[in-house]
Amino acid sequence: MTVEKLKHASTVNLPNLENIKDEFVKAFGEDVSKVLLESLRNIYDDLHSLMKADYDSGDMFYSHTRFTAGSFDRDMSLASGTQEITGLSKTPKIILFFCGASQAGEASFGFAVGVSVNLCIYNNTNITSGQWTRNTLAIYMVQGDGVTYSGVVSAVSSNSFTISWTKAGSKTGILRGFYIALY
Repeated sequence: MTVEKLKHASTVNLPNLENIKDEFVKAFGEDVSKVLLESLRNIYDDLHSLMKADYDSGDMFYSHTRFTAGSFDRDMSLASGTQEITGLSKTPKIILFFCGASQAGEASFGFAVGVSVNLCIYNNTNITSGQWTRNTLAIYMVQGDGVTYSGVVSAVSSNSFTISWTKAGSKTGILRGFYIALY
């Protein structure tokens, strides 16, 4: 696992969904982009609601954002189990996931808020052509009908988080995950 610690105390301007729409259309086509952007908007709205609740309660963790970015691999031929990701500098409030696999058509983008909220959108193309779907898991990889590998954040601590993996069917391949842990 490679961990890179990045810190700053200034405002970060992330691209909004409208700014990235053209890139999605180029990469996935108009129909897929529409569903993908709608799913991202739903996740963004959920995340914004959680951040607003923290702001309203006085816990403004994003006013001086600190984060750790890193990557991990998971052999999806392994049975269900857990994987601890270490190297964080604090207990993360939100963890963002960007995952792909060695098989074509497998991708998942999600997040976890502690252990209580896990959400993602994933490429369901291997079952239904051109379909992206939302799920209540942090990571969801689909190889075919009934052949999946999924993960939820099941524990967080001051220097790590744990992903609990569930394997369905005869899933194979290597999952490559990238994460950003926000404090």
